[in-house]
Amino acid sequence: MTPSMLYVRAGESRVLENTSDPVKLTMDDTLGAYALWEERVPPGVGPAARPAQESSLTYYVLQGRVAFLWQGAGAVFAAAGDVIHLPQAEACTYEGVGEEPCVLLALLAPADTSRRFRHIKAGEGRSLHVITDIGTFKLTREDTAGAYLLMEWRVPPQAGVAMHAQAGIETFYIVEGSFSFRGQRSSEHYTLLAERGDVIHVAERVPHSYKNIGNDPGRMLVWMAPAGRAQQFFEEIGSPVEDASAFPAAPALPDPAALRATLQKYQVDFF
Repeated sequence: MTPSMLYVRAGESRVLENTSDPVKLTMDDTLGAYALWEERVPPGVGPAARPAQESSLTYYVLQGRVAFLWQGAGAVFAAAGDVIHLPQAEACTYEGVGEEPCVLLALLAPADTSRRFRHIKAGEGRSLHVITDIGTFKLTREDTAGAYLLMEWRVPPQAGVAMHAQAGIETFYIVEGSFSFRGQRSSEHYTLLAERGDVIHVAERVPHSYKNIGNDPGRMLVWMAPAGRAQQFFEEIGSPVEDASAFPAAPALPDPAALRATLQKYQVDFF
């Protein structure tokens, strides 16, 4: 069967054996690249310490505030929009702080060999203007030893990316806004409407496009694996920007000949 996009709506999940966390993507879904789930932590309550393990954990704080304790070095406080990256072989504990429940988006990647704890605050990270959108690097290939790339994308109203396919896999988590994702299976086209909390997973070489169909800017987290070529691609076609929250007045249109060469180099096909 020709692969298509996997769509997991907000509130939908699978509960796997030995865990009560709502799983969005399993290792089987991503061919072993990573697993994705949500964790909800009431104020003042945290799970037992995460033991040291052979996989890395990356947390994106969706709501509330959380305190991470890592290697006994004191608490690291993270708020909505922050990223916490725990490398392999590191144990940690965490607990919700403040008055509202904390919601975390967690990604586990077995291939990561990084040894560096990272805390990337909301608004931090190198940003690029790519056509109409602004992408901010949250975790790069250097941070994850090439296992995956994590970017936060801001998309203006009625903007997006045309139908294309690429080497590697992509996972989209909608943080803000309403998006229309289009896919193609053989000669058949289909459309998925994705809103806050929805997950769209795109297998390798599956044609897809997206568009912000709302009246306000949209925001997505996007994981890409493997990391190296995806990161190089965006670095070549994007233009650096200082403020990721302000869209430039005009799209950043690369030279057509140079763009064609770049697309061919990184095996990206537009339809």
